[in-house]
Amino acid sequence: MNSKGLFLVSPNFGHPRILNIDRELTKQDFKTDLLIITHIENPKKVKEVLTNNIKFIPIFEYKWKLEQLIEKRGLRDKIKSLWKKIKKIFSFEKKEKGFEISIEELDKFGNKQVRVKKIKKKDLKKIKPRAFRGNPIITKIINIRSTTPTKINKSIYIEDQYCNPQNYLRKLEVFGNLEYFYTITLEFNLTDEILDFLSNRNFIMFDILLANSNLDKKVNYHAIVISKNDWRNINIVQATDLHIAKRNDEMFNKINNMYQNLRSENIKRINQIETIPPKSKDKDEIRKSLVKIDLSYKKRLINPNNLFRKFVKIINKKVINNEIDFVIITGDIVDFTNMSKISSSKNNIFAYENSNWKTFKNILLNIDQNNQKGIKKTEEILCPIFTIPGNHDYRPWQYDLTWGGIYKKIGLKKIEAQALKEEYSASPIRAILRSENALEGYLSEINASLDYYLKLGNSLFIFLNTGADSYKKMADFLSGSPSLTGLTQKQIIFLNNIIKSKYNKNSQIFLCLHAPPINTREKRGILSRIKKKFKKIMKIKLDQFRESKFAGLKRKIEKTRIDDKFNVRYGTISSNWEKLINFCYDYCTLIISGHTHMLNEYRLKKIFQNSSNDEEEKDSSIAVFYDVYSEIYNNNQNIQKYRPFIVQTPALGLKSFKRRKKVGAYREILIKNGKLFSFQVNYV
Repeated sequence: MNSKGLFLVSPNFGHPRILNIDRELTKQDFKTDLLIITHIENPKKVKEVLTNNIKFIPIFEYKWKLEQLIEKRGLRDKIKSLWKKIKKIFSFEKKEKGFEISIEELDKFGNKQVRVKKIKKKDLKKIKPRAFRGNPIITKIINIRSTTPTKINKSIYIEDQYCNPQNYLRKLEVFGNLEYFYTITLEFNLTDEILDFLSNRNFIMFDILLANSNLDKKVNYHAIVISKNDWRNINIVQATDLHIAKRNDEMFNKINNMYQNLRSENIKRINQIETIPPKSKDKDEIRKSLVKIDLSYKKRLINPNNLFRKFVKIINKKVINNEIDFVIITGDIVDFTNMSKISSSKNNIFAYENSNWKTFKNILLNIDQNNQKGIKKTEEILCPIFTIPGNHDYRPWQYDLTWGGIYKKIGLKKIEAQALKEEYSASPIRAILRSENALEGYLSEINASLDYYLKLGNSLFIFLNTGADSYKKMADFLSGSPSLTGLTQKQIIFLNNIIKSKYNKNSQIFLCLHAPPINTREKRGILSRIKKKFKKIMKIKLDQFRESKFAGLKRKIEKTRIDDKFNVRYGTISSNWEKLINFCYDYCTLIISGHTHMLNEYRLKKIFQNSSNDEEEKDSSIAVFYDVYSEIYNNNQNIQKYRPFIVQTPALGLKSFKRRKKVGAYREILIKNGKLFSFQVNYV
């Protein structure tokens, strides 16, 4: 990172700060805190540098602004063209209601050049959602104080996590050699234009611009959100395992070029036949050498980046219809960190500019989206997002598409994957390496917090980093479902501190992780292995133990538990697993995760194991049950009765090895009257 000047640490893109406004919009003045890092040791000098140079840029929506301008032009035309209007009233010709407006008028409001054309009111329905920036709001600094890194296991961290920096920011040199942290308290007022926008929409987002003549321009996009929601009813969408990478966008053209070259070779060989005598055997040899051209890749190839672009469009439609409050992304945001062509000898290989974090952010902001074949058009996301990293986010280097049949996950054939091998060759050792430095671009540009929480009404959303691949459980790693390093003791204390200070009897806790606390693999003894060798039908499948299948059979509930039939720790976390399960049972309503690329859902229940009448003397254990609960329960009462639910959401970006029919999943979570109402999975 550039060590000159000053950087805004948080809030940021993947961890925005939400401020509330009443639905009547009577509140117009706000205060908020920002965390900055600088080389300047003197707070007064910092204030001098920043005064009048922290600006909030409101993000409006293009269609809304067009409606405003049409209305404004319409009023003007009514006054100036009264006689024309009278003629229209008495005319028998069908006239378009509303007034025309040129997009040219919008250029002064937007930040993009667009072609000039006439827009009528009826055409507004056809216009796709699009963000544009309004006039900056000048903020006033009312306080500045020096801040030192605070560990997450300290209770002070809970009070304002945005402004309690972590030691890893210095350790990893995320902001170069800058070392002085400051908390800046600002006040600002909303403009009439912003209030007008909020009268139609549930929230508005702001970029934070930090710049003056002495500083590099720095923008933290979508970092402030002002919401009208009282947080009794909340609409959330979770996406996971996006696996964004620059090479995803390059594959289509490379495969296309491969087949074009093969086609040219075929044409040359066919032309050779005409020069060969009719009965020559050489003709048959040439015919045999012709390569079959398979153009089905145009439909087969799955570009995870394109699936994410489609997802953004779905989210934007929900924003326009006031059907969503925010998005949660639970890890494996990128497939690997460094862009394909980055050499290990290059200086500062983990910098944001050299990483797939830039690819991810560019898709979200609709930046550098060229028109090359195979890349879908997208839009800037109009919704706040909250992120946590996954194990792939710790992997610096790319892997080879031919390893372990990985190419099947993106719809390639083996010959196509082999053709890409030279372009995307990878070292087997380097590809499985992990590094905290791989998160440098994420921490500087997306989200500086690895563990944090969000309290909205009675709903508590806790975001925990489950770490990189675990080499402790090497068997899981080699089998294709790696366990992650898991939770540290500091994270366990962090959870306990949240309970002490933020939890009450009405609270609903939603725990957001990458690694699932429960994941299953069948247990096999010697006998079952022998049976499997000779009879595949003897294999025990998880679907055979759906809880709903036994509901009408009057079986004792302990007979339907799956934790005594399967390994429920396969591909989960390596440390503090029992403590995490106890926390989930004691406090959580819903635990959302990804990692496996599959749709699996579990619930926890305590089973008492003896017949004593004294409740305190009964031995008990937490049992695990399986079903697709999101399809069974869609009301507050049943969900509260049977919680907690631990769910894995299928990947948005890649197929599963086991279940390859569907791809592009996301989960919609609906909270009504402060209680979880539904948590169903949909597909793009």
